[in-house]
Amino acid sequence: MNYLMEQLKKNWLKRSGRELSGVEGHISHLKTEHGLFVSNINGVYKLEFYHNKLDKSLSQKELESLMDIDIDFVIENCIVQIENYESIKKWYSIGIEALNKNNEEVTSLDKTKKFAQNLLGKQIGDYVDFGKGFKIISIKKFLSE
Repeated sequence: MNYLMEQLKKNWLKRSGRELSGVEGHISHLKTEHGLFVSNINGVYKLEFYHNKLDKSLSQKELESLMDIDIDFVIENCIVQIENYESIKKWYSIGIEALNKNNEEVTSLDKTKKFAQNLLGKQIGDYVDFGKGFKIISIKKFLSE
């Protein structure tokens, strides 16, 4: 394993409280499932996202800017904000891990799960019949096509 990965592992072991095998498994998952890799710029280690279709690495700033682009329908790899019957708003990503949006947590949904399936194809203002129901408030591009 290269030096960058060793430094990342040491850092995550200290911060996460996980066992070494858990940290290694998480790093492997991020690399294989999400296209993330570790960079070192002046001693600062960070995860970056490699976008296969664009054939380039995206910085955190670039990823955040993609979270500001409005789209019309909920599709895979987008983020969507919904509001429940108590007027509580929450962000979700469909089929991909996402950064927090404006310091609000974005919860990842497996695209094969029923809740994610119920969101796909919806527009702003649509209601989602799941549990007590939700209203679509906002839809952002993030890494969708």
